[in-house]
Amino acid sequence: MLSAAVTSAAGLSLAFAGDYLAAFISVSPHIAALLFLLVIALLNARGIKESLGANLVMTVIELSGLILVVVAAAWYFRTGEADLGRSLEFKPGISPVLAVLGAALLAFYSFVGFETSANLAEEIRDVRKVYPRALFAALLTAGVVYMAVGIAASSVLPMEKLVATSAPLLEVVRASGLHISPRVFAFIALIAVANGALLTMIMASRLAYGMACLGLLPGALSRVLPQRRTLG
Repeated sequence: MLSAAVTSAAGLSLAFAGDYLAAFISVSPHIAALLFLLVIALLNARGIKESLGANLVMTVIELSGLILVVVAAAWYFRTGEADLGRSLEFKPGISPVLAVLGAALLAFYSFVGFETSANLAEEIRDVRKVYPRALFAALLTAGVVYMAVGIAASSVLPMEKLVATSAPLLEVVRASGLHISPRVFAFIALIAVANGALLTMIMASRLAYGMACLGLLPGALSRVLPQRRTLG
């Protein structure tokens, strides 16, 4: 889990420094990714209250962006060029079984992180009642939204165009004819990536701390900052 978290944070930092950031500034992706990780680390070091407050704000913005994609696709249906059947098509020459398994792997990755929220159980009041409800409600909500976005994207653009860009949802919004500024959606996408990296790094630091306390990792990882009581 710790290795997966570190790898995910690295991947998200590169995603942040990709096409979405390029809509605002031109900067080396590697430099942008390193600065991005530094900012997230400083926010985590500030405190869990600040981190979760930022998470709440970013989650609302992120959800609005995904809903925007669905709305854009619905608007595109007015042109008569949308193809709802594309969501059930398979790429020629690819076995449907392998395609479904590949999609399942991506879906599994999309849901990685829900189970690691248990690392923050100590921050929850009445955890035995509140946490299970919140966990399954979040899983259900995310599943519905992911399915809606997937169907919406494939209805607007053919799969060849979606896989040819690192910002597929931005391309869907552009093609919808809804006349939404690409920068608006690029900003929402940046917030979504930052939110994922923030939560991933919180989990990784908590997990490393717990393992260090059990003697499974070097003791230096169990130290905390004297004033903030966050992981140093």
